[in-house]
Amino acid sequence: MVRYMSIYIAGRINIDIFIEIDGILSRGRKYRGRVLFTDVGGTAANIATSIARIDRNLKPKLLGAVGKDYEQFVYEKLSLEGVDLQHLKVLEGESGKAYILMEPYGESTIITLPGVNDLYEEHYVPNRIDDAKALAICNTTRSVATKLIDMARITDIPIFIDPHNLWPDLVGSIKRSSGTCFYLPNEHELATYAKVDVDNISIIKKYSEEIGCSIIVKMGERGAIGIHDGSVIRVSALPLERLGLKVLSTAGCGDTFTGVFIAIYLKKHDVVEALKHASVAAGIKATRISSRASPSMDEILNVVEVVERRNLIDLKIVKI
Repeated sequence: MVRYMSIYIAGRINIDIFIEIDGILSRGRKYRGRVLFTDVGGTAANIATSIARIDRNLKPKLLGAVGKDYEQFVYEKLSLEGVDLQHLKVLEGESGKAYILMEPYGESTIITLPGVNDLYEEHYVPNRIDDAKALAICNTTRSVATKLIDMARITDIPIFIDPHNLWPDLVGSIKRSSGTCFYLPNEHELATYAKVDVDNISIIKKYSEEIGCSIIVKMGERGAIGIHDGSVIRVSALPLERLGLKVLSTAGCGDTFTGVFIAIYLKKHDVVEALKHASVAAGIKATRISSRASPSMDEILNVVEVVERRNLIDLKIVKI
């Protein structure tokens, strides 16, 4: 009998409300809008979904909370994807909400109300995660993140960190970890939480060495940069217009990137391949509205084949 390992993902599960507005957001203005639809979202749910769509045998397991108001909705949506919800807690209070304001050209502004996400603490985390192949730590609470990092140190499994404002409090714990670590901020998070400019490669390399993590920076239309194993890896974004596609919503693109990067890395143990597939997947997601609308593995492979045949994606590796 084959025993599959699991990827534990700690972070927020939200109810996403997508609102189309009739202009470009500016302070002090009024806008007319309409609700397009509601879906399950949140960083952890988005990442778990994208991993499951690459390979259900990776068995993504969510560590997070939902309120009783949307309990059935969340279970129905995520169970269909193959996400393991045995550690999902249903708590008193309202589920987290994300109001996603979609501008005419696809740029999204997101307003979140954390709800019971902020009530998920370390005592809800299982005391043993013997089946863990990897941990993904997202926008969970500090106590949960700290406990998981300590557990990963004991089991020596890879840690993938998709940061939010908790990151500065975790640096000390990460430095003491001995296993494989990936830090996956976007360029704004890198500047805000790590005080590092994405265009200063020497400083990023120094920071990577200081914290003991490879650094993967998501840069949207500029693609992505990886600092890993003494190399800088640059990959361009998917050229949507040249493929006859257009952006519908940027919400969830970073989560798709992170989830696909984790899945491909764990399957192939190749950072270059993981970066390439993650960049393509994020581009595909941008052509869809839901923040959980990550592509399947077959969809990614089909697009990779097209862009490589037509030389539409640029990938460079430079030793540093």
